[in-house]
Amino acid sequence: MKVPARNTDITKDWVLFMLNEYENRINIGAKLTIKSLDISKATKPGDGYTGDLIKIDTTAAVHYDGENNSKDKGYNLIVKFANPDPVISVMQTFMSVNIRELTVYSDVITEFNKFQAEQTNNEFPIRIPEYIYGECIDDQFVLVMQNLKSCDFDTNCKLEPMNVHQTKMVLEQHARLHAVSYAYDKKYGFLKKFPFYKTDNIKTILNMGCNVLYDELLIEYIGTLSGRETLLKKVKEAKSTVLKNAYDAFEEGSHLNIKCLLHGDSWNNNIMFKQKIDEEGKASVKNSDDIALIDWQFTHWNTSVADLYYFLFSSTTAELRKDHLEELLQYYHSMFIDVTTKLGSPVPFWTYKQFKNEYNRLAAYGFLRGIIFTGILSDAAQDMKLAPDGSGDDYFIIKKMKTCLSKLIAPILMKHFALEAYTKKMIQPTKEELLSGKTPRTNHRVLSLILEAEENGLFDI
Repeated sequence: MKVPARNTDITKDWVLFMLNEYENRINIGAKLTIKSLDISKATKPGDGYTGDLIKIDTTAAVHYDGENNSKDKGYNLIVKFANPDPVISVMQTFMSVNIRELTVYSDVITEFNKFQAEQTNNEFPIRIPEYIYGECIDDQFVLVMQNLKSCDFDTNCKLEPMNVHQTKMVLEQHARLHAVSYAYDKKYGFLKKFPFYKTDNIKTILNMGCNVLYDELLIEYIGTLSGRETLLKKVKEAKSTVLKNAYDAFEEGSHLNIKCLLHGDSWNNNIMFKQKIDEEGKASVKNSDDIALIDWQFTHWNTSVADLYYFLFSSTTAELRKDHLEELLQYYHSMFIDVTTKLGSPVPFWTYKQFKNEYNRLAAYGFLRGIIFTGILSDAAQDMKLAPDGSGDDYFIIKKMKTCLSKLIAPILMKHFALEAYTKKMIQPTKEELLSGKTPRTNHRVLSLILEAEENGLFDI
């Protein structure tokens, strides 16, 4: 059966094939007949997703081996393809992001959950959508998973920061992921089994264009602020130190006492909460008691603190961090220690003080992640089309040509100068929005990050 490369390639026959594969993993001999099928877009421009996401809702008559009658069963699915843009798609293939994500769903989390269940009676499950089907061959990629929205899960609005309750839930789920992967590695050697989760090329994209961001957003923006001349001087003088410290977050070294599997892209859009009815009788994710992590393209092996910074500086406010950071970090650390101990892998030399030292070491990385997310959360990003549509023979031929060209120049695209040029182009709308001051929310976010960094001594050299 031919693997679809885009939404227009999805056929009824392929859906039937894919669901038969899924059902026969559980019940050998199962046979399906499609009764109804609805295919639609799962996202819209401005949502902040770079992949091509399609929603499939279908009903099938399922006949299980040994049973007399078939049963109707509904399937609510999300299908994820590689980004339709050939340049981005080739870059993602170069960084192995598709095989990383597919293997998380098909193997890694299943193994982690089995590992922790055997030792703790399933006390620390890691929740993700159920894996249905996947293929990753060269630049072709398709991943089918459960649509959690059909189970009343939803994301927190990306423009709304998370509250303390939500933040603790996310930190607990990350503590489980980090601790279970750490303990699993001690027993089985994670990277020997899954070598493509090494940091390698992933650090290139996570630190992409930081030099440009520092000059084009930070320095130029502070230069427009009245009475901030001293701050501007400090930020300029600290540039080389801040950038070096940010890059060091991904360097191997003895200082990385605790290494484990990171989600790698932990922010509002990639965290789903089970909705509950609030005091006004409305479904809300603000008081949820269940959580799942999605979108694992940038998962990699590194210091656990990088995940914490990525989440905290993308999805919470400077005000929340000022009032609750110590409480939140202690909560995460206690969870991590509790899980690793119960899994038979107590962590030596990882007191809260040592953990906090590691957290402080990555302060520059966290700060720059926060600045990067300004572009994603700005008004300019809401109309940005990250995953272009395409259909018809002309589109397909042009895409083929662009894909071939992109493969030839992929090594050049991943060079430092090319990434900086790409970043400069991408942030231009956000830069114009920031310098014009037309969106107070964007300006408040950037200024809050800068003042928080100054208060924490990031620019002191």
